[in-house]
Amino acid sequence: FVAKKEGFKITPPTVLPSAALPFLSFQNRIKTSPKNLNQLFNFASAGPALGLISSFTFLMVGLQMTLTMDASQLQYAPSVPVGFLNLSSLGGNIVDYVLSGGTGDGIILKQDPNTPIQLHPYAIGGFAGMMINSLDLIPIAGTDGGRMSHALLGRPGHLAFSSIIYGGLVLYTIFSGHTDIILGYLFVNSFTQKDLEIPSRNEVDNAGLGQATIALILWCIAILT
Repeated sequence: FVAKKEGFKITPPTVLPSAALPFLSFQNRIKTSPKNLNQLFNFASAGPALGLISSFTFLMVGLQMTLTMDASQLQYAPSVPVGFLNLSSLGGNIVDYVLSGGTGDGIILKQDPNTPIQLHPYAIGGFAGMMINSLDLIPIAGTDGGRMSHALLGRPGHLAFSSIIYGGLVLYTIFSGHTDIILGYLFVNSFTQKDLEIPSRNEVDNAGLGQATIALILWCIAILT
């Protein structure tokens, strides 16, 4: 929708696989040059922003529906292990806060990582959606987060920033227990995001302060997630 509104063409979306999540992300290639970096930013930020909002909505609705389910309904509800909930700081704490009755004591997240937690399907879908959209916001190569970085910093600045982020993710993978998702993300993107983005017709003028504010908010949410 945004690409059509801004007047440039993109390829159909390609689903990128993931072992730990329903899928890793969608990949769209830009076929014709955007007018400027503002258009590139608007295109890159629209999908993850809408995805995070809808995922958060599904998570909250699903958690409320979980609370209204009786014991006979819960035994047929799908479950996820505590270890999966701990993969997302923001999502896991939201689940814990709501299901613990707003006490914030961390009752659920402190259980054994293999303990199954029954949740309404909407809650599981919303939780996974938040993680998927947050991964897409990571500013490396030609991801949506990378396009946002490109629009704000210019091509040379983005390449340098992207390299720093990539190196940081590698170190994070080595020293954390989240290798299943992050390592898979880096592996898939090393093959799918290796081509340079098609240049905008105007790459001299970077995106403005408003776009920088939006990027900062989205990146902060991604870090928390």
